[in-house]
Amino acid sequence: MIQFIGVLTKAHESSSPEYARLIKHVQSRPLPTPAPAPRTRATRPTYSTCPSFLTKVTNADGTYIYVPSHPPSRYAHWIDRRTPRLAKTEDETFIRFRKPQPAFLHKKLRKKVKIKLRDIDRTKAYEGETMASASEEDQWEYIVARQMKEEGLRDVEQQNDPHTSYRWSIALSLQWFRLRYERSQYDSAARGAGHQAFLDEVRRVQERPQALPTTATTQGPRPEHRLSVVKAVGGKKTHPLLVTIQKLTGQRPTGSEVDPFAEPYWASLVEEQDPHLLRSIPPLHLPHLPNCR
Repeated sequence: MIQFIGVLTKAHESSSPEYARLIKHVQSRPLPTPAPAPRTRATRPTYSTCPSFLTKVTNADGTYIYVPSHPPSRYAHWIDRRTPRLAKTEDETFIRFRKPQPAFLHKKLRKKVKIKLRDIDRTKAYEGETMASASEEDQWEYIVARQMKEEGLRDVEQQNDPHTSYRWSIALSLQWFRLRYERSQYDSAARGAGHQAFLDEVRRVQERPQALPTTATTQGPRPEHRLSVVKAVGGKKTHPLLVTIQKLTGQRPTGSEVDPFAEPYWASLVEEQDPHLLRSIPPLHLPHLPNCR
């Protein structure tokens, strides 16, 4: 080891015999072959990375629809291609091009259905057990307030205003759940209309192939195509809260608010729905309370 270090020290000078021996030794040994790059599996598209099939078109009043991002009338291959079918699962529509459907589409539909069912279950729970628990809390608050008044604590007044009760907070939560459900229903109806518009255009292309452009293009929907199909989806019977907000503020909520409860439309909706919300609060069933003084 000491001898090797001495040779290496002398090899620092290019004119030394040790330097020539070291160069000859290195050149006589073949260079190692580089290791092959590890094989990587091709990544499959997910529902978050897959390009959008529909394009959202919003009106000035907040209503919107979906139109095909790539209209079939601009692609000649739809003339001979098999017509896809419109499928539906739990109020969520999609276009089935083949079976089985792609994994990312299946995952996306399952997630949407799961969120919708969760909101429905939560609404039922608030209407039943949660509202009953809030009524019991209000009864207890009434009993405590009356007892304190009987004992001469005049500074503690009995709270009879339903707007300060636990039941009122539950009623507001139910109002929010119903508004969220209407939003999801509106969006599902708009997507269903967009899917149907795509299929109708495919059928028109196959019935009148001569109307196709001479050169194929990969551009998205043309502005005139978008404007020709923009119209509101739904109405008073299916989305009463959304229609009420539109009447009060002139525009439907977009759904992109950071804090929806701080938006002016929510305060206006609660004020307009105040009589209905009060009627939805169950009355208190209080037992006879004897005079405790």
